[in-house]
Amino acid sequence: MELVIKKREFLLQLIMSAKSRDKKTEKELKNFYQTEKEYFFQMERNHERQYYAPILKILKDKKISFKGKKILDVGSGTGTFIEVLRKVFGDSFEAVGADISPISKEFHHQKKIKFVIADANKLPLKDGDFDFVSSIDVFEHLLNPQKALLEMYRVTKKGGFVLVRTRNYRSPLSTGSLSSVIEVLKGFVENKNGDLRETGKLKSNLVTWGGDEDAVSAIFADKLRLSAENLQGELLVFKTWTKGGFWQILNKIPFISLLGSMSLVLFKKA
Repeated sequence: MELVIKKREFLLQLIMSAKSRDKKTEKELKNFYQTEKEYFFQMERNHERQYYAPILKILKDKKISFKGKKILDVGSGTGTFIEVLRKVFGDSFEAVGADISPISKEFHHQKKIKFVIADANKLPLKDGDFDFVSSIDVFEHLLNPQKALLEMYRVTKKGGFVLVRTRNYRSPLSTGSLSSVIEVLKGFVENKNGDLRETGKLKSNLVTWGGDEDAVSAIFADKLRLSAENLQGELLVFKTWTKGGFWQILNKIPFISLLGSMSLVLFKKA
């Protein structure tokens, strides 16, 4: 009995320790995104139309209409995704950008985009208020991506769309490890259920800007798919891909396709 109690106390200490580390990391993240202007300037330079090309193709293929709609981009950064949507689909929709950083506000103001300072895990927005809710390359920077997905779902109207793109940490192209292939196999065998709470945690390096050096969560493509499938509605698109080269051919093979470095889901809410 004493052994059981000690084991329980040890597990409780581990849980509390993990929570303490998460709180520390969360504080560091907020400080980083609220103060590092150079990070946002780099985002503004690099996130041009070509950066979103695969997403734009999917939206056109699925005949998603933005005319007269209300859209929200979660983790909108400098507002580049909304700006690109305007150029491609016309300025016939109402757009709101949401980001945790006040630095974002300056960029959105310049582009005449409505903006709200918001934590992706607790959006200060009404239920079912938007026709289209997106989050592009943000989930890997969140300590609780599952909660963010549920918040996006909450603020989406019935019949509206949720789109998430994030890096796939099942891919050896993301991790630099062939063990990712084994992880995919394990995912098929062991993880028939589950969601983004079961993604891995990374040690964040908030000194180096760009890439995934500042990521804190290792999102697995199959978990992203499962999370979307567990919501009420229809999963319209689940896809992984990698820019250029031989990998584009491999992406057409069903099993290998789970190893692309980027993953995306497009979901329609019932």
